[in-house]
Amino acid sequence: TRHHIAALRREFDRLAYIEMVRGRLSTTFKELLPGRVTGGKSDVRATVHVSDALYADALYQLVDYWPAGGGAGRRFSIRFGILGRCWRLEHEEYEKAIPTDEPDELIREWGMTRAQATSAGDGRRSFVCIPLKSKDIVVGMLYLDAPPTDAFPGVLAKAAESESLPLLAEAVGRVQRQIAELGPAITFFAN
Repeated sequence: TRHHIAALRREFDRLAYIEMVRGRLSTTFKELLPGRVTGGKSDVRATVHVSDALYADALYQLVDYWPAGGGAGRRFSIRFGILGRCWRLEHEEYEKAIPTDEPDELIREWGMTRAQATSAGDGRRSFVCIPLKSKDIVVGMLYLDAPPTDAFPGVLAKAAESESLPLLAEAVGRVQRQIAELGPAITFFAN
């Protein structure tokens, strides 16, 4: 119901605030991509997704994009795009040049509908998705995108040595564990 969706959104927001997920995201962004923010603006966006408590096989955008904002509260299928592929495979993904101007390829290769493919990426061509693990379990995803191709050279190597990424993962893990108690999630399709 609409009431349940609104209550769940408030709880996601509350837990993300308590765990300072957006601040931890900012710190991780600055560590992985030093110098990519000037005057509070960047061509790169970053956010965090977690397993949804409302729908099974869905990911929930936990916080607004950093640094520009917007996007929190959206849901995506675990079968959608690089985000879904990374979630299913449980390892990082870096796509240097996804052809967002070729809808048929996005439909065929990335699990998008025609409507999704025509608005995909908002002009962004480089995508990175890194699983966030807490106690050896994937609890969320760090997602980055940018308009230029090959916008993230070396970011996966930096992530492997990052000091802030594990702190972000632990915070997201705490959010995920608390939100999971509100389940069970609704299943629409058989696996």
